[in-house]
Amino acid sequence: MQSQTPATLLGDYLPLLRSSRNELLTVIHLGSDGTVIARRIMEGSNPCSLTLPVRAIVGDALNLGTQHLILAHNHPSGLAVPSESDIASTRKLSALLGMLSVAIRDHLVVTREDMFSLADHDLIT
Repeated sequence: MQSQTPATLLGDYLPLLRSSRNELLTVIHLGSDGTVIARRIMEGSNPCSLTLPVRAIVGDALNLGTQHLILAHNHPSGLAVPSESDIASTRKLSALLGMLSVAIRDHLVVTREDMFSLADHDLIT
């Protein structure tokens, strides 16, 4: 697998996540060798919160032949700390994707100044 970091793989979406006043979710689909297959950005219906669109993520993963995913969403509040809901929904998605042989490599919480990695803190199971 390539040695690019999840933040590097966000590419052009990182500045967008850092500057947006609404919560956004980026999903990066990776092949077995770690190359980017696709990047998707999704906006929630509520500017202050976002629910993981599980069906869309799983559907894309199956259609694209995804082996690994990196998720990233922003917290316009400026706090780069995942909520309990962020952690719980990531774990549920990870369990579901695991049954399909797709692994979540990381889920990043991005703010204007900071970034928090759920993987670095062992919060993805």
